[in-house]
Amino acid sequence: AAREVADELESVYESVADLIQARSKTEVALVESATVAWTRAFYSMVEQQLKKKNKNQGVILISDAEYAANVVAASEWARNHGWSVLAIPSTKTKDGTSTGVVDLEALQSMLSGTYEYRIGGESFLLDPARIAICAITHVPTNSGIVNPVPEIGQLLQEYNLKHGTDSEPQIFYLVDACQVRLCISTLEFKTVI
Repeated sequence: AAREVADELESVYESVADLIQARSKTEVALVESATVAWTRAFYSMVEQQLKKKNKNQGVILISDAEYAANVVAASEWARNHGWSVLAIPSTKTKDGTSTGVVDLEALQSMLSGTYEYRIGGESFLLDPARIAICAITHVPTNSGIVNPVPEIGQLLQEYNLKHGTDSEPQIFYLVDACQVRLCISTLEFKTVI
């Protein structure tokens, strides 16, 4: 049975690679859900960071509107490895309500070493050298917001150029659009008869 559909399956990889403008079909992985894709990619990236830099007390940045499964995976990994998970603050409406959209000024502050956060009653400045991963969902379906992913990618790319190299970035980042190192997407395929 597998041989009978091998060509069909191969054409799916080629079609997806064409759709996302990948360099080759080997850059495409098809899995059963976006959650599985995200966690596989996330665990791979944090393990790379851990091995490459032996980062103790690394920091994983996420958005306020991140999917719960992503937050659980990041938090569990961080707890088991002595790392921290910090949410990038969101922009606010005029009445002070959080929009859920990543605040670019706050992210810039995190990357420049001027971001102050609190644990318990104590205040700390975030050392940007501790940031290992930035994981942002572009358009979370649970809220309908649209995160400024091109601008987030630009800020992270500029930081990496100053503090790493393109082939060995200081901060790995997961975003699902524009200037990505990794793209995770869900596509619905329908058979039309």
